Amino acid sequence: MDVVSMSFLKWIAAIFTFSFSLSSHAALLEIKESDSIVYMLNDQQQILTYDLMSAEQGATLTLANPTSHFTVTESGIFTANNRELRLVSLDGQETTYIGGTSANIRGISVQDDVIITLEADDYIRTYTSSGALIGVRSLSGVTMNATTLSSSSALYSSNTYLYKIGLNDSDLPTSSLYRYGNSDYGEISKIKQLDATSYLLSNGYIFDQETSKITGRVPLTLLNAATRIDNNILVLDSLELIQYTNTGEKLGTYLLDAPMQYLTSNQGDFVGLNLTDTTISAQYFNPESDIQPVASLPLAPEVPELGSYAPEKILVTKSGEVLLYDQETAGIFVWSLQSNDYVRNYFIGNNVIDIVYDEFSESVFSIHSNGYLTKLDVSNNDAQIETIAYMPGTVHETISVFESMIYIKGYSWNLHRIGHDGRFLSTFGTQSSDLLPAVWDQVSSAHFALDRTYLYKYSDNSNFNLSIVSSYNVGVLDEKRFTVLPEINSIVLSSGKLLTTEGLTNYRNLSSDVYDAAYPATQLITLSSDKTALQFWSAAGELTQSIPQGNPGDIRLVYDETYLGVVKIVDNSINFSRYNISTPVDTDLDEIADIYDNCPNISNDDQADSDGDYIGDLCDSDIDGDGIPNSTEIDANLDPYDASDRNGDIDNDGLPNWYEYLIGTNLSEVSEATFSGYFSIDFDNGVIPQAIATEGGEWFIRDDYFGNSGFDLRAPAATLDNDLPSITFYADLNGEGRLEFSMRTDNSYYSDNNDILKVYVNDVEVTDLSDYSVRYIDGNVLGSGLKKIRFELQVPSYNWNVTDEQLILDDIKYVQYIGPDYDDDGITDDSDNCEYDYNPTQSDSDNDGYGDACDYDYYEPQPDADNDGVSDDWDNCPSTPNSNQSDYDWDDLGDACDDDIDGDGLSNDIESELGRDPKYRESKWHDSDGDTVSDWIEVALETNPGAVDIFETIVLSSYFPLGDITRTYDHEYYNDITLTMKSLGNHQYLESNSEDSCTQLLESRVDGLYLLTVSCPEEGYRTEYTDYLILPTEMKMGETITISPTHVVYKDDKQIDRYSYSFDLTLINTGNSIVKDTKYETVSFIYNGNLDSFEIYGKDAGLLTSQSQELASINIDIKENWQEAAAEEITTPEEAPAASSGKSSGGAINLFWLLIAGVAVMSRRRLMIQ
Repeated sequence: MDVVSMSFLKWIAAIFTFSFSLSSHAALLEIKESDSIVYMLNDQQQILTYDLMSAEQGATLTLANPTSHFTVTESGIFTANNRELRLVSLDGQETTYIGGTSANIRGISVQDDVIITLEADDYIRTYTSSGALIGVRSLSGVTMNATTLSSSSALYSSNTYLYKIGLNDSDLPTSSLYRYGNSDYGEISKIKQLDATSYLLSNGYIFDQETSKITGRVPLTLLNAATRIDNNILVLDSLELIQYTNTGEKLGTYLLDAPMQYLTSNQGDFVGLNLTDTTISAQYFNPESDIQPVASLPLAPEVPELGSYAPEKILVTKSGEVLLYDQETAGIFVWSLQSNDYVRNYFIGNNVIDIVYDEFSESVFSIHSNGYLTKLDVSNNDAQIETIAYMPGTVHETISVFESMIYIKGYSWNLHRIGHDGRFLSTFGTQSSDLLPAVWDQVSSAHFALDRTYLYKYSDNSNFNLSIVSSYNVGVLDEKRFTVLPEINSIVLSSGKLLTTEGLTNYRNLSSDVYDAAYPATQLITLSSDKTALQFWSAAGELTQSIPQGNPGDIRLVYDETYLGVVKIVDNSINFSRYNISTPVDTDLDEIADIYDNCPNISNDDQADSDGDYIGDLCDSDIDGDGIPNSTEIDANLDPYDASDRNGDIDNDGLPNWYEYLIGTNLSEVSEATFSGYFSIDFDNGVIPQAIATEGGEWFIRDDYFGNSGFDLRAPAATLDNDLPSITFYADLNGEGRLEFSMRTDNSYYSDNNDILKVYVNDVEVTDLSDYSVRYIDGNVLGSGLKKIRFELQVPSYNWNVTDEQLILDDIKYVQYIGPDYDDDGITDDSDNCEYDYNPTQSDSDNDGYGDACDYDYYEPQPDADNDGVSDDWDNCPSTPNSNQSDYDWDDLGDACDDDIDGDGLSNDIESELGRDPKYRESKWHDSDGDTVSDWIEVALETNPGAVDIFETIVLSSYFPLGDITRTYDHEYYNDITLTMKSLGNHQYLESNSEDSCTQLLESRVDGLYLLTVSCPEEGYRTEYTDYLILPTEMKMGETITISPTHVVYKDDKQIDRYSYSFDLTLINTGNSIVKDTKYETVSFIYNGNLDSFEIYGKDAGLLTSQSQELASINIDIKENWQEAAAEEITTPEEAPAASSGKSSGGAINLFWLLIAGVAVMSRRRLMIQ
């Protein structure tokens, strides 16, 4: 669109409101735009026009026939109503009947003189301009949330998917599917056209229909209307008109003279249009003069005094600088090794979730909880943060930066790739492993990054094509870290291995694990893995010296050709030490070089260190290490050399000395506890209260997990051989309440395991109970008076995801306890006339004992067959008295009448017979008799779960025939698909489907049938699989096997990804099934113990049915014996097809193949990615 501003006369004309009379109460049905004319269809059989160029109302077209949908082309206006199509001339004078359609029309588009309709019977149909039917495409199973159809495009959405309707060479309708959302990042409920090629989705994504890609994103919006000029996007969100950049940065707002229903642009101005009952109006907005800009960014904060703050993140550069991110001031402070001082400071923004430094661009990249990805050039003294992109939601976890792109891993493995210019390269890819920062090496011109058990060397050619140059299997690292040392062209792994940067060749192994490494003055120095010592190494790799560093909270090494810098966080404050490695210096002249001196600036040749923190007594602000500074102890007449007075109470007020120092009260004067009476502790102001003491690692604040406003408290990981994470506070309790708190644990803790959090009162463990959604400590246990309360996270017995945020705590409060109160209305359940409905007044108009809030008939008593005080309509056991309505497994069936109280699939009687607790749900795989088959499976098989059984071995080869075979499947959501298998010889089989060009290569072996590769040559992807067992040769009935395939993904023959996972396959049943009037002997399997994830195979047929598909027909031209074929020697065919892949957005199988292919392996793959 032309971006030249309107002429002065046109601007004057636009100030006026243009209106004309319409029929009374006319309602707007649709709006379309063509050649700077806006067409508005109302329900009075009129199309109103508005000329954007002249800023004047145009002609009103009175239609001869009712119309509910229309589109505008050069040939005229195509209209649709019910099942009728017509063509109206652009002046409205002539109307031509085109023809009828098969069903009522819900939308119309015209492309290349072909009419495309969305029809009410869930079909897309195409017609010629004379009304002849060309073709159809089913939309069965698709719920359309939003549609937008114009003369040039047709889009519709269904939940998180966007569908683009087009035409093939035969003018048959096509529908391309794109996933642009999920339950966490928003669904697509509206679609608005921005310009000729791009559309804004209600979850904020900007879709370009020409490239079929996402080009940007703005914050989620109600999306009443939207338009665009160049890279500026105008959105009408409720009654606010907001202008964003293409990267989602808010530029400002506009004042509205009246409500708007449609936005567009013309000659550099935004235009808003509105239709009322009787008038149409327009308002023009000039982006330069009319916008009310947002406030400018804050100035860089002042550097806090040394020792007064502890940064949340320490980043180190190869130029000898340290970048310190401080959350409280939202600042980045730059400390220089060369000058031994702060040299620059910047404003970085609030609520940083992850922050990394990229050596290639000399910039800091950060992702924030408000959704923005930003960049800060720290080589520029005057730089300000630059918005790169707006990302979905507030749940992003980690970022990794490469030369031309940024990887952002969010919730549930979702991966986005963003260019440095903000363009979206791919959306909703998959990253199941941790996303770790990439490190740039200038010498080798490459980025290095760890992924699972491999270190990769990447080449990024700035064309958004990241390729793997080489890789090295590092094994399982206790600490996933490495350091690049360009001076010696080496990489130091945390395992102590030294690799070359050229080919990632291991050429030396140090004798211990390390945490960090440096190479000042040609000296290799590392930090020990526990971060307590500096280690010096000879050129041959021998450890020559170890210098203790105490036990800092965090520590990093920085270096240049002369100096080594050690950056520590000690006693919750930052500390810098600089050592001249080239020429050792003794600053205090005590004949001990600074690097070895525990007081480098104060002479102390005896190196006395009372608390063993490697800070000499003469320069230690806390000589005895009791957490109370020397000066405070002296003022309180305590001994700064005696750590035992930490837990003393010099003023006998019940608060120990260390806690009084923490909360800021006088140790020598009687003080009151910060928390007393009925109190509440939350974290909604974004900080941990001063009166909460944290231990065992860094506790931190995050946006409220459950989506409420405010924040909650997150714990660090609880690991073996480390202090357990805990919080402690003192409270003065009146003895009339209970202590409540909300908690959630990471999945790897098994959230229903109550023992993962222990609560102590005065250092005695107490039992916490559950009252609906609230956990609490009973008042009888707490008692009254001053109490020390400690919450302590435990190490789980099984945890595959050792990360922070394993515990979430919030809303710790001491409240008056009156008894169980389900509806929280202040009336105990045993007294409440509406136990489950909030009714604090207890009003009961008909005096029938049922409160008005739950009594839907004030004048007639509610039936209560079991006389337990709960009406039959609300009673979860209407025939069995149970006034407490207890329901352990939340299945809406009360425990009093539930034959499976814990909902584990075994009846109460069976569990009692097995010695299991009917009110406790054990693991799904619990095996009481030890015969390798789980109890619930034995019940399904009608064997005895309490006695060892012998289970039949089933030969499975006949249930998956191999050879030249064609199968057709009916699918619940898509068109019928045909799978064609061809034998390649050498026990390998190529299978293709009718919906795309992808193929999969299978191989039969002695122990079963395996998937080797999936190839999608049109997209250039292939995936090679290791240990991907589709079906074993045989299984015992009830047996569960674990399959653990490895996937290596290639794009254009270059490896781009590698990952592994595991899933369980259980043989659950044998029997007979009738499919399409044919009876088959069958075997049934389930995946991961989930009965809803099933597949049934028929003898001599293969897959019969699964969750969404059913065999329609099968034709076997040549059948090969599975067992015999697998027993012979296997060789690779000379012309085996190219191996290949699948991952959408940078490595996925064609989406149709991935979701639909009617073979076990593809169904199983689908189950694993959901």
